[in-house]
Amino acid sequence: MNLIKELLRITSGKNSIVLDFFSGSGTTGHAVMDLNKDDNGTRKFILITNNENNICRDITIPRIQKAIEKFNYNEKIRII
Repeated sequence: MNLIKELLRITSGKNSIVLDFFSGSGTTGHAVMDLNKDDNGTRKFILITNNENNICRDITIPRIQKAIEKFNYNEKIRII
């Protein structure tokens, strides 16, 4: 996650929207939330997956929800 977070720090502004077309485990979303906490940013993220093998339902969503709870991130998850 640290590499993704550093890439986001370099390439995004505090109000950016980050799009991940291949979200998989949700690392990009987690990195965005962590970076927002570090620099008081308001970045938003959109994670897209084809949900192959139910990865979204079984991995991505639970990871993001656990990260929000564990690290007290301000973000709220919305599933479309």
